[in-house]
Amino acid sequence: MHARTRTRTEPPHSGLMNDEALLVALFNDEASRPSLRWLRKMRQRRLIPFYRIGGRMVLFDAGEVRAALETQFKVEAKHL
Repeated sequence: MHARTRTRTEPPHSGLMNDEALLVALFNDEASRPSLRWLRKMRQRRLIPFYRIGGRMVLFDAGEVRAALETQFKVEAKHL
């Protein structure tokens, strides 16, 4: 039996996920995936939403993070 490949643009995971799973869900291409250090700096600067569970556990919702990245870093083309 052949494995079915995902063709949709939504992340394969749903619900809350840790930082490593978030990077995989948001950036499919491993060569262009940012580092964990980048993600943690984004979180520290409060540029992406996250959930703190207890004292140390931090989880993310991929849809919320994707929306935050699009609103903050999307550059519109100039109309000539």
